[in-house]
Amino acid sequence: MSTVYYAGDYTNPMPDLSNAGGLLVRPFWFQVATALAANDTVKLCRIPGSMGIQLIDIDVEVPALDTGSLIVLELGDNESATRFLTTTLAGSIGQTGVPGRIARGPANTTPGAGTGNLVFASVPRTYTADDDLVLTVQTGPSTGATGEVIFGWISYIQFGVTPLF
Repeated sequence: MSTVYYAGDYTNPMPDLSNAGGLLVRPFWFQVATALAANDTVKLCRIPGSMGIQLIDIDVEVPALDTGSLIVLELGDNESATRFLTTTLAGSIGQTGVPGRIARGPANTTPGAGTGNLVFASVPRTYTADDDLVLTVQTGPSTGATGEVIFGWISYIQFGVTPLF
């Protein structure tokens, strides 16, 4: 049975500007208190329907989360679990100590080969309806660990003057 977890700062309001167009950053963190299992999800932060994600940076120390076979992770939103990180690249985040960066620049699909950029086709991504940034465990660890912290941030642009949560 899958479990939905929430980042420690999930309910914090999104930073916003009194006018549109500025580039903003929203950090997130999640302390793994219970070993993750297949189909578990972690809601990292809310995504208001008046913003465009420009960059996502996430650091997951995969070897620390799984002492056996490698855990496989996906990064997406409520609509698509693999919007930003597909299972073909999942699990490569953090395996060599390189944070996973989902950027607009050139994609780098080789874990640990420099920038850590994994997927770029999905950003920038504009949201017109409220959503969440969601980390999904596609394949659970054989021996899950606890105590690790998954952290990162999204860089985004606010559209219009709609307040963000």
